[in-house]
Amino acid sequence: LLGVSDVGMSDDFFNLGGDSISAMSLGTRLRTAGYDLRPKAIFAARQLGMMAGQMVPLQQQQREKQEGIIRPLPMWQWFEETFSNTTSYVQSVLVEVESETQLAHLQASLVQLVANHSVCRLVQKEQQYHIEALQNLDVKNWVESVSVERLDGPVLDGLFSQRSQSMSISSGQLLRLVMITERSGRKSLMILAHHFLIDGVSWRILLPQLQALTQAQV
Repeated sequence: LLGVSDVGMSDDFFNLGGDSISAMSLGTRLRTAGYDLRPKAIFAARQLGMMAGQMVPLQQQQREKQEGIIRPLPMWQWFEETFSNTTSYVQSVLVEVESETQLAHLQASLVQLVANHSVCRLVQKEQQYHIEALQNLDVKNWVESVSVERLDGPVLDGLFSQRSQSMSISSGQLLRLVMITERSGRKSLMILAHHFLIDGVSWRILLPQLQALTQAQV
C-alpha cells in the first residue's frame, strides 16, 4: 500500500508515508480480508501494532440498520438550492475488465457494494432524504451489457449521455455499470456515479472494492 518493505510493529503509519486517503484504502483492503479498521482508529493509533489491536473481525460486528430519513449534507443542500432534482450531476470512469467477467458477476458485486454502503441507496422523497432498504431497489438492473464495433470517443460520449439521464437523487439510482464488449472481444466497464455519492478522490475507495467483489465472483 505504501511501497515500504521493511516495517515493524512500532512504526508510525503516517511517518511511513500514509495519509488520509491511504488510511481509507487500508480500511478497504482489510475489509476484503475480513477485518474492520476505521480511519479514525488509524489516526488515533498511528503505530502499526496498536492499529492491529483495533482490528475487529467482520463477523463479530453488530451491524446497524442504516435505513430511513437522514439529515442532508451541506453539499446536498447546495445542489438542491442551485439545480433541480433531475439535473444530471454524474461523472464516470472507464476501466478494462477480464474477458471472463460476465453480467451476472457485475450484478452480484454491485448488489454487495450497495448493501455495504448506505449512501448508495440515497433517494429524495417528499423533500426529505432517505436511505432506502436494499430490497426496495432493483440494483441488478443498474448493470447492463452492450456490444460495439469499436470503442472510441463518440461511442463513449453517447453511452454516457444516454445512461446518465436516468440517474438522479429523485430516481434513487446513483450508480450504473455498463460492460462494453468490442467486436475484438476486449471488454471495458463504464462506471457512472452521481456526485452525491462520490467525488474525484473517492474513486480510489470505490474502485478497489468493486474490483475485489467482482474478482470474488469470477
